[in-house]
Amino acid sequence: FEPVAPFRLAVLRSNGDMEVWNSHDSSWTRSVFVPAVVDAPLRRLCWSVRSASSNVHGDKILSCGLHGVITEWDLRTISPSRSWDSYGGAAWCMALDSRSGRLAVGCEDGGVSLFETADDP
Repeated sequence: FEPVAPFRLAVLRSNGDMEVWNSHDSSWTRSVFVPAVVDAPLRRLCWSVRSASSNVHGDKILSCGLHGVITEWDLRTISPSRSWDSYGGAAWCMALDSRSGRLAVGCEDGGVSLFETADDP
């Protein structure tokens, strides 16, 4: 959920489909649909930030899953823009610090991997 109007909700379906829903005058409409990727069992989504200095959510979503890959999705092109290996096997959970753009990913090996996700250096 992105708590800034207009509100947006990222949904990960059990079959791996990703959706983004927008609120418009008390109703919700699906604005983005990304079909499930074969052999990429996704488990979590979170919004990315445009830059560490802006602290504003952008048009990108981060995903992780049992395949051990963290992927940044560009919602304008509906395609992956960057990806990282988790360095710890299956990725079960993740949390983004929107102030710094750092992503923490909890992995199968019991460790936490940290990633820089902000667009600016």
